[in-house]
Amino acid sequence: MKRRPKTGEPRQVNQPLRLDSLPQAKRDQIISMRRAGESWERIAKAVGEPATTLHRWYDLRVAQVMREVQQEGEWSRQIAQALAGPGYESLPDAVRNAIADQLFGVMQASEPKERAQAAEALIGFMDQLTKRERVEVQKQKIGIEREKLALVRSKLQGLKKDVAGTGTKKQLSKDELQQRLDDIYGITG
Repeated sequence: MKRRPKTGEPRQVNQPLRLDSLPQAKRDQIISMRRAGESWERIAKAVGEPATTLHRWYDLRVAQVMREVQQEGEWSRQIAQALAGPGYESLPDAVRNAIADQLFGVMQASEPKERAQAAEALIGFMDQLTKRERVEVQKQKIGIEREKLALVRSKLQGLKKDVAGTGTKKQLSKDELQQRLDDIYGITG
């Protein structure tokens, strides 16, 4: 006699279950009650079905599917991270998740040639994203350096006027001059 699959084990042949023909509202009720922590006996009384039937239907149609989706999502993120290298971690979360989802879709393609071509295109896309992110960081650094230089230029011009005596009426002391130079050096350092 053939052994029946246990909870968590997939069926060998995917056939419709009697509970699949229940109205969607009833199936949603089963799912929501179970997620709320209700026992199978309470759910069975509320829905009017045997608890073992409900349990097996929930395991096949909800729990196993959720586990598969989680495993496939994690698998695709790991592959995307491995393919993208160190630049992958610097990408925003939304971009990383999108890449992982696309990669998973690529790996589900039926033809190996299609998978290879799509994976190659996706890797090129990830490389471009990583390069773009690096360029943006460099632009930000350049902008900050330009602001520093403008500030230093302004402070140096003010100091030059003060040393020449054209900016203020009194002459700068040695300590005041040193303080102003230290201030300027702090901007560039």
